Amino acid sequence: MSDAAPEEKKAAPDGIARSPEEKGRKKNGETPGRKGDGPADNARQRTLSQCIEYLEDGESEYSHPADMAEHLENLSLKEQVCLFRHLPADEAAEALAELDEEVAVDVLENLDPDEAAQIIAEMSPDDAADVLDELEEGHRDVLLSNLDRDDAEELRNLLAFDPDTAGGIMNTEIILLEQDITVDEAISLIRRGMEEDMEIPYYAYVVDEDDKLVGVFSLRDLMLSKPGTILRDSLHDQDVIAVRYDTPSEEVARRMSHYNFMAMPVVDYEGRLLGVATYDDILDIMQDEASATCSVMAGVRRSG
Repeated sequence: MSDAAPEEKKAAPDGIARSPEEKGRKKNGETPGRKGDGPADNARQRTLSQCIEYLEDGESEYSHPADMAEHLENLSLKEQVCLFRHLPADEAAEALAELDEEVAVDVLENLDPDEAAQIIAEMSPDDAADVLDELEEGHRDVLLSNLDRDDAEELRNLLAFDPDTAGGIMNTEIILLEQDITVDEAISLIRRGMEEDMEIPYYAYVVDEDDKLVGVFSLRDLMLSKPGTILRDSLHDQDVIAVRYDTPSEEVARRMSHYNFMAMPVVDYEGRLLGVATYDDILDIMQDEASATCSVMAGVRRSG
């Protein structure tokens, strides 16, 4: 019989002594059982395990944000919140933007403010403003206070616009090209913006020294322009088509459809470029209008 003393358990950072088996379970992502764990602790652990399983399944099966959002909407609120806590902030932001607004609001209201703010910070400004606009004012202010000052100010400016106007649906995260730079410099600026995770632009917007919109290029035209060409020299007195920030969103949708635009610049009354309304924003409006029309027609048939 050995006289060696039994191996003493070393205290973990949380003050709990763990055996080698417990350490192994912790290393593998399991939470060691504790004496006195109650039903609530066990329930939380089961939810976490299910959440991680959903997350691992989703990584391969739901590679597109829209697919992930559809998957999330079939889960319970507890599972949705758990998943958003474990998703990388950029992926969570993309999925949140695709969720039904009511579901997105429920998720944000049940996340810790700092967790929710990290997701909001990764969203495009127009998508973030849409979700924040649905929150109660007090909760919205809490989330905004957890954001970087510049991000919070940008979102507050967007929230000041009527949500049913061009200003309410526009994206302010755009690249302004000064009219006196070359085509090469313009392409470099656009590339740099895309590297910083800005949305891929449909068009390039040219402004003067007062940020007034003076021209629009398709990216194709910009790429095919002769190197060294000054943007001003390629404008040829363009008749720029834009909408003012207070234009009703339905009218914005009509004009984009009429001109077959993928994006429409939004300006103030002095012609300064404020942002861009994109096709995906307009598509949501058109779908809402179609649903409303179908509902009215169905009501007429029933009453008839």
